[in-house]
Amino acid sequence: MDAPPLAPVDQSWSQHFRHLVMANSRYWLRCAQKDLNVLRGETPQILQGLTYALILPDAWPSARDLIIYLSPAMIRQGQVKSWESILHKGISTSVAVHDTAEVGLRQQLGALYRLQGRLDEAQHCLHEALKLCHTDPAQSRYWTVLTQLALVERLLAHHDEALGYCQQVLTQTTLPSTITAEALNVKGLVAYDQRQWATALECFDQALALYQAANETYETGRLLTNRGVVFQRENRWDEAEASYQEAIQHFQTTDDHTEQFKAVMNLGNIFLMRQAYETAINHYQQALPVFQQCNYLVDLANVYNNLGMAYTGLSQWSMAEAYFKASVDVWYNLGNKGYNLANVLDNFGTMLMTAGQHEAATVVLNEALHLLKTTPTSPATSRLQQKVQERLAQLNDDQPA
Repeated sequence: MDAPPLAPVDQSWSQHFRHLVMANSRYWLRCAQKDLNVLRGETPQILQGLTYALILPDAWPSARDLIIYLSPAMIRQGQVKSWESILHKGISTSVAVHDTAEVGLRQQLGALYRLQGRLDEAQHCLHEALKLCHTDPAQSRYWTVLTQLALVERLLAHHDEALGYCQQVLTQTTLPSTITAEALNVKGLVAYDQRQWATALECFDQALALYQAANETYETGRLLTNRGVVFQRENRWDEAEASYQEAIQHFQTTDDHTEQFKAVMNLGNIFLMRQAYETAINHYQQALPVFQQCNYLVDLANVYNNLGMAYTGLSQWSMAEAYFKASVDVWYNLGNKGYNLANVLDNFGTMLMTAGQHEAATVVLNEALHLLKTTPTSPATSRLQQKVQERLAQLNDDQPA
């Protein structure tokens, strides 16, 4: 960006400063609309400029437009901590001046919360956005918020609520194809949770086709990742690997610094299943610092668990135990004491069994069983509960007479 001009002699420095802040916001917006890559090296300046703009009433219109346009890219680049503050300030200003931009800002903040695993906050934020839309539900933003809320409900294991939101969207015939695609994606995710692999794959394929037709590269990458997970569950490992690799390529073309590492982690899972433990660990270690930096706690808990399993495969018990305990701590801190935590405890208990630490294994597996008995029943929880009970029975049989 060109150096700012000196203040004219007939203009005060405060007036010049306000003019410069607004001019910069408009300049960055024009650049972003032409090519987001142009601004790749100016993120620190943009964050600082928006901080100034949000305290100047005259600068609000240009700052508002820039925030809304840049928000998805900033989140993808991992600027979550700084950007959360920007979104909060933007929401406060939009409330103060009665600006309808509040809906879009709350939607973006809800997405950020969801990615960090702050699901209660995401749910509240998106419900507030939805209330603001009720005055005109015909607008597409109402349906966009609904699909985002469906994503959160699915992560909370509120499958009926998630499917209800999706069905509301899918009964509409005049919505943009990308909104329909996201509803199909969430429907596929719920089917995946319920171990309905064929239904999940059908939904993901339909959503993928819609996103590809709309030239939505980033969203296409997300669906390729989701499709790969189903292939993996069906033991179609080569197809899963190809889908993950294609997803990574799509994310890299969008200057994504975060989402691609979910595909990298999943690619590590393929090597884990092939018992190529060192290669799996290499992939997990690529993803780990990204999830830590962005505070993506759900993904962090998952990668810790995966590292625990990989080190178990190498019979490195102390390393495996450290990573399993790290995963357990994250799930506890998130307040998630259902299936996800029980799954990690089952893996941890299995490792302790293999290492010959039967007493410790019994304690861990009993904790997993207790969680599962207090978790809403689903095909996944029932299957896991049966596995845990079988392990405990084996431990009991192995006790000396």
